[in-house]
Amino acid sequence: MHLQGERPQGAATASQGPAGRGRQPGPRAWFALSLALAAAGLGCRASGEGAPLVVSAAMSLSDVLPPLAQRFEDEAGVRLALNFDGSAMLARQIEAGAPVDLFLPADERTLDALGARVATRRVWAEGRLVVVAPKGQAPPADWRARPELVVALGAAPLPAGRYARAWLEATGGLAGGEARVVAGDHVRAVLAAVGAGAAAVGVVYEADLVAGAGAIEVVERLEGPGVPAVRYAGGVLAGSSHQGGAQAFLEFLASPAAAEALRAGGLSPAPRVEGR
Repeated sequence: MHLQGERPQGAATASQGPAGRGRQPGPRAWFALSLALAAAGLGCRASGEGAPLVVSAAMSLSDVLPPLAQRFEDEAGVRLALNFDGSAMLARQIEAGAPVDLFLPADERTLDALGARVATRRVWAEGRLVVVAPKGQAPPADWRARPELVVALGAAPLPAGRYARAWLEATGGLAGGEARVVAGDHVRAVLAAVGAGAAAVGVVYEADLVAGAGAIEVVERLEGPGVPAVRYAGGVLAGSSHQGGAQAFLEFLASPAAAEALRAGGLSPAPRVEGR
């Protein structure tokens, strides 16, 4: 499990860096919820008190999530530690007993597989798949029919890998199949392979485009029949001793207060569910 202080690739805390500076505070009703939970003893902690609330999140969220976490910290007084990796790897960490309070994979299926380890859950954002190529090297229009062209996809167990393969299978397949695929352990590895020219084409999330700026270009934004719905789910872990704080952060991410930042980061707020 990677927490701030070890400084592994993909790990961060909301409290470091410039992410929260110069930002107008959002609606406070969502932060009031977390403070009420703290008063009830359900797990929100003031900054500097005890261990932070640990959020394990899909790698594709590593640009959009830190500033939102910073806002939540500033307004609710809850200290967060963010851990980014491929959704499948994060799920394995949780199964092995990693001390995670909130899990934010890039799909619902990964959360489903954790079964009773998840206490409460909801879909909080939606994404979109994009086809990318190295900057200035757009592939031919028939790239799917050209086995000599290497394609970078997320590994099959990853949401990004499943989404991309589902699209390919539903819309005519990929000549040469997996033999021409370079599989990344997380979606940023796919992006890096394309940016370095190790693959002629890759399929990533729109939320990854900030990280690839300057090295890649968008060939196609996928939409229409055959394109799977990309839904970011969140689950509060049953083994967490800070379930109230984790639930409050998840509700904030799904709230109107976070909508503008989600859109700026290549995501869309999930449709509101009646009663929430």
